[in-house]
Amino acid sequence: MDRCHLIPKQRLRIRHVEDVWERATWVWGCRRHHTLFDHKFLHLKREDLPEETELWAQANRFEWSLTRDYGPLPEGEEA
Repeated sequence: MDRCHLIPKQRLRIRHVEDVWERATWVWGCRRHHTLFDHKFLHLKREDLPEETELWAQANRFEWSLTRDYGPLPEGEEA
């Protein structure tokens, strides 16, 4: 199993996030699906993200990143 970043590791580094392995920023995935996800063959919807990822993004001003990669939150939903 691999740690699969839901917010790209490079983006976290560019924005000077101290711990790019913060648990809220990644999920476990098998090597095959990690590769498919990284190469944009496997797509997640915003509502599929863990709640802790949404809360971390809100607390660290990365909501824009989730919107960019997964689209906006469905109407009526909040982190």
